[in-house]
Amino acid sequence: MIERHLDLNEHEGKMRGTTRKNVNISFGSDEDQASPVELLVMSISGCSYGVLRIILENRKITYDSIHVDVDYLMEDAKPNKVTEVAIHFKIKNPSTDIDTLGRVLQQTIKSCTVIQSVKEAIQVNERITIIE
Repeated sequence: MIERHLDLNEHEGKMRGTTRKNVNISFGSDEDQASPVELLVMSISGCSYGVLRIILENRKITYDSIHVDVDYLMEDAKPNKVTEVAIHFKIKNPSTDIDTLGRVLQQTIKSCTVIQSVKEAIQVNERITIIE
């Protein structure tokens, strides 16, 4: 087992987390802050995006840019659990075809720590589109 630690505290009336790398992240319910739910969804999609980029690099697949659209569904009833996250990768001018990118996406899902951690509770759907 790998053990990790985070600190959470209040700082200037806002929630703040400090990572093991001493990075501070402020979050909460104010208009200018990401909510804990948004951080959860960003963690899922951000992990997937990072893994996707590593796999593309390892396979020497080049591209001009990647844009990621993320939508998520929450239950109407309290506690409004996140039930589904849809991640849409838009890859501009990749040096490969959509079939190869589909296989890369499958490997990405299997290799993403966050998706593997939440997959029993949250349905994660991913797709890739090539844009010109």
